[in-house]
Amino acid sequence: MLNHASRLRHQRLLAGLGWTIKNSRETQRFSSSTDFVMSPLMAEGLAMRKRLRRVRNWGSGN
Repeated sequence: MLNHASRLRHQRLLAGLGWTIKNSRETQRFSSSTDFVMSPLMAEGLAMRKRLRRVRNWGSGN
């Protein structure tokens, strides 16, 4: 199961990103922030991209 979320602060163009990866054995939660994000849609896309990269790396043992 994969989930993601984002929050945008328009005054500072700062997006907080969070995502969760869950399988039958464990649940891992991650978060980060990114500057110069112009819209909530862009923040959602960035959260999704981070999540997919983490899943790809998780499968390869990194």
